Amino acid sequence: MGLQCSNGERSRQNGEDIMISINTDRAISYREDKGFGHIKMALSVGVQKMIRSDKASAGVMFTLDPESGFRNVVIINAAWGLGESVVQGQVTPDEFMVFKPLIGKEDFLPIISRTLGAKERKIIYGSGGSGATKNVSTSKKEQGSFALTDSEVMQLARWAGIIEEHYECPIRGGDSGYGRRRNRNGPRPLGVR
Repeated sequence: MGLQCSNGERSRQNGEDIMISINTDRAISYREDKGFGHIKMALSVGVQKMIRSDKASAGVMFTLDPESGFRNVVIINAAWGLGESVVQGQVTPDEFMVFKPLIGKEDFLPIISRTLGAKERKIIYGSGGSGATKNVSTSKKEQGSFALTDSEVMQLARWAGIIEEHYECPIRGGDSGYGRRRNRNGPRPLGVR
């Protein structure tokens, strides 16, 4: 909600919309179904500087293999542009697998595999600061190159380990920019113990 806000009034309005969303029928029904109290609910609004999606990549990261449940790897999926295209399955992203027990060990590069995704399209910001996005074709150069360097993959894998240790369970993090400047969206526990 509220991509590409460039002024305080628009940010304030988006924040109000988010706060109001706690009282939608869907939110109330969810709390009822899960047995959460309505009075004790808390909601926060995060504001972060976004990367230039036309010059960077984004995606998702897991602290286990989501297909097999194997816990000794970090899986990173990345593509050019906003991470929405990866999250929604609109592109075939690059995939990196990092062996967790070797992260931080000198003389080892624990990237077990790199798979180059097709990445035919990317989602970027529209013009005019409206918050709208547009889906555009990627260049042949983008399609033929990895969206992350080995150094970026390793930094993300280190962060994944720190976050997993903090939450004491496997996590999924992402839908944020990996580019040359990084923003990390909040991690989400995978519900695996």
